Amino acid sequence: MKATIIVALFLTLFGASYAVDKCPDVKFMENFDHKRFLGRWYGIVTTGIDMPCGSYELFDIGSTTNYKMILHPANVNIELSRKGKTLDEGFNLKTPFELLNNSNMRIFTTDYDNYAVVIECKNLGGPIYLAVTIGSRQKTLDSKIVEKLKSEVVAKTGIDISGMKPIDHVQCY
Repeated sequence: MKATIIVALFLTLFGASYAVDKCPDVKFMENFDHKRFLGRWYGIVTTGIDMPCGSYELFDIGSTTNYKMILHPANVNIELSRKGKTLDEGFNLKTPFELLNNSNMRIFTTDYDNYAVVIECKNLGGPIYLAVTIGSRQKTLDSKIVEKLKSEVVAKTGIDISGMKPIDHVQCY
């Protein structure tokens, strides 16, 4: 039961879609400053399962290529490692869930202080795991900003995010 809840929370945070044939060619944000991205982020809207309280915290572990992320409220540890010599290739994820290991996560855009759009994809040997999440440093984000970011994702990637759902943080820790 606990494992099911943890998987549901993970999918909620990062969202999930299986309606694509291959991972889209999503560019990693130019001039990304990983130090400014560290800290707590709350999922605001996602393509995944409707579940409250999804947030994550990103930590520097003293490496320019590896990071630690904790998924809350389940306190699941996730390791991020840079795929190549630069961030252009995104991050690989190592999770307690074998199925999602080596997913490619890219920061599509962020202003570091208010919002971030994270896109994650992995070919599961048939279906494609594709996740789009808009996050915020706060438990809420202005709806105009959310709509602007959704439009930007669709315009620049072609990813269908019409099924995005809000993540409720009202009764959370």
